[in-house]
Order: sequence, then C-alpha cells, then structure tokens
Amino acid sequence: MKARLGAGCGRARSGMDAAVFARLFLVCACMLGALPLGALEIRLLPQAAVSGEAARLADIAKLTAGANEGEIAARLAHIAVHTFAGDEREHRLSYEAIMRMIRAEYTGPLVLVGNGVLITRPMRVITRREMQDAVAAYCKQNFPRAVFEFDARILPETQSYFGADVTLCAVSAEKDPAGDLCTVWLIVSGGGREFARIAVEGRVRIPGKALVAARDLERGRTLRAGDTRWQDTADSGREKSLSFEELAGRRLLEDVAEGARLESEQFEKPILVKRGSRVTVIWQREGVYMEAEAIAIEDGREGERVRLKNAQSGREFSARVGSAGKAWADG
Repeated sequence: MKARLGAGCGRARSGMDAAVFARLFLVCACMLGALPLGALEIRLLPQAAVSGEAARLADIAKLTAGANEGEIAARLAHIAVHTFAGDEREHRLSYEAIMRMIRAEYTGPLVLVGNGVLITRPMRVITRREMQDAVAAYCKQNFPRAVFEFDARILPETQSYFGADVTLCAVSAEKDPAGDLCTVWLIVSGGGREFARIAVEGRVRIPGKALVAARDLERGRTLRAGDTRWQDTADSGREKSLSFEELAGRRLLEDVAEGARLESEQFEKPILVKRGSRVTVIWQREGVYMEAEAIAIEDGREGERVRLKNAQSGREFSARVGSAGKAWADG
C-alpha cells in the first residue's frame, strides 16, 4: 500500500542517521492518523462500481477533511476520474494517475492511501423470458378477464443496459382491449432516464361462453327453443353474447352450421312496430319538435319505412322506424 504526502516524505538516504529517520517516520504516522498537520486524507477503495458513465473521486475513495479542509474536500469529491465509453465495463486507475488528477485541482497538504482502483460499471442483462413475464404480469393485473397472445420471437433474446438500478416494466394505452390487435410497451429505464421502449403487438381474447346453433339451421327458419345451446369459447369478444330471448322468433337470413356462433346480423332485425299498434310519430325541423300518435298499418323493423294512419283524421302517411313503438316523419 502506498501513502504519499503532498509535501513529500522521500525515501531515507543510505547514510541518513537512524534517529532522524525515526523522527521523520513518527511525523508521517501522525499525519496518517488524526491529521494534526491539517492535511486532507484520501483513502482509495480497492474496487468501485458506478451506475452512470462518469466516475467521480467520491465514487472511488473516502475523503476525510482536516479542520479547515471541508470546502476543498467537497470540491475534490466531484472530480471526474474516468468516463466510460461505449461498451467499456471496467477500467483500472493507477495510484499515480489519481494523484495527477487531484494535484491538477489541489496542491495543498495531502495524504493519498491505496494502490489504485478497479472501476466497474454494472450491467443488467434482460432476457426474452423476463420480457414475456413482464407482459404477462401487466395483462393479468390490468386485463384480468383477457388473454394477450403474441409471438415471443419478435422479442430480442437478450438486451443489455449499463446501470445498477435498471428496471423493466410494461404499459399499454388500452384500457379494455378485446378482439383485435393491442400493443403493450416494454420500457427499460434507470437513473431517471429511459433506455429503450419495445413495442409488443398481439391479440387479446376473452374466454367465456357463447350462444351457438344446437343443430344445422337453414335459411328462413324462425328460431325456436332447442335450436341453441351455450358453449365454452376461447374468445367471447368485447360484446356480451346474445341470449336466446333476444333471437327467439326472428328468421335466419343464412344457413348456420351446428356449433357455429349465432350473431345478430344472421337474423332479420326484430319487429319494432307491429301492425295495429299505436306508434309515437316524431317530427322535427329547424328547432321545432312535435309528437303525435298514429296507428301502424304494417309491421316495421329498425330503419324501414312503414305506412301509418293518423289516429284522429285517418289520413295515411309514411315514417321511418327508429325504435320500439317510435317512428320519425319526414319534414
């Protein structure tokens, strides 16, 4: 171990008197202890790890200031002793190199103790499995009903980042994804800055039950009891599955094979205005809104035009069916 003094404690000459050398040794020992002479003591660490690109003197040594050296010690602590470049993971600084950097800033009394320092920069290696687990954990917490499926091969096998506090997390702009593509972002950060953002695109499905055809159903058939059943499905979709009650009595517009999921578009729209029923007719134009009652002359579905009869005068006219028991008249 080296311990050198700024003022200099040279080697004893071969002819130096033993008593003089002993006294000089005692002076050096005092300076290395309680620093009665006001020197600044810097003890080098054998090895130091830094998370950023630059290493400071305070990262590689312990500075002990004398009675009047506090401000100087604080200034020296921020000296940049090495800046890592590219993929450099470690660097060894010699005692002499450190002394030169200190002396470039401070020429007063100084004790530097140590044998040089090995400076290392920690590296976090993130594997593909860690990335998959981060995506899975995020989706489980935020989309508990859903399953996010993606090709893991789109992820790199490993990603390496320098720093002791590198973290990996997943986020998504989707609040309630289902059915189509969804993007989950993997974000790598550390030391208050973002290193990388990796897009993971996949499909979200929601396991559940769906109403399906219990037998082959032909076009034109009116749905009856026994024509449907509930079946487990890998993806029930964003919308709630239709119930038998919503489809009962409606005619099929196409053939449906046994086990196929039943959708509203496969059936005629439900009759919202029935022949002989009373209908509320709405007329609106240029800010004027009026309602009147009429009698339906024929059945009508949403969006269809039906013939109606004025309940008072008996005059016939047409209107467009809007919802159950309501129709809109043209201006």
